[in-house]
Amino acid sequence: MCMKEILEGRKWLESSEKEIRDRERASDILRASTPFLRLLGATTVRALQMEPVYIEPRVGQGGKEFLNIKSRTTFDGMSYEDQKNLPFELRMVRLFALDEVLQTAHVLRGEMYLTGGPRPLAETGNGDSHQSIEMMEKVLSPGLFDEWYDAYTFAKPAVLSTYGNRSKLLSNAASSLEEQCDLRARLDLEDIENASPERDDMIIAEAMGYLRGLEGVVRGV
Repeated sequence: MCMKEILEGRKWLESSEKEIRDRERASDILRASTPFLRLLGATTVRALQMEPVYIEPRVGQGGKEFLNIKSRTTFDGMSYEDQKNLPFELRMVRLFALDEVLQTAHVLRGEMYLTGGPRPLAETGNGDSHQSIEMMEKVLSPGLFDEWYDAYTFAKPAVLSTYGNRSKLLSNAASSLEEQCDLRARLDLEDIENASPERDDMIIAEAMGYLRGLEGVVRGV
């Protein structure tokens, strides 16, 4: 009797099973979220006086650039303290990673994973507060950067990642840029090298707040 191969790590990320699973989930999420996205758009326009959606170039698989679409819940330069004063609806959107929903369209286009890869980064930075591949190379040790960049360009970017989840609990005042870049690199490597169906489920559960409960609400995130 032939044993079925266990797909983990990079093999899972490359598998057709992973692609089908991600596409099905992304399609379900996008379909169910349409009413919410309309409400989010109206809230963003009212609270921030800005367009509710923005598009920026990001580096994808193999180092190829793609145009990344995302819901706007803050604006450039907004401090952590200012974010705490956002309308309740926008704070909940950020806490439960609902601002990432629009990016599921990239999963359907084959440009991103739903989970399992790194959050997409720009090639160059926009000041010291913006994490980019350029900033990662500047801050990380050469060995860690090379290991991380090899993994980053091997995988597709992901809508949800372990670093993306954990970073929502970090304030700019509580952690330095160097600490954030180091944490990103190490958690991205964990997501990619330990990828599996079970880890995908864990990342989704954490993003929805099931693993950290209402901690962020109490703190006013």
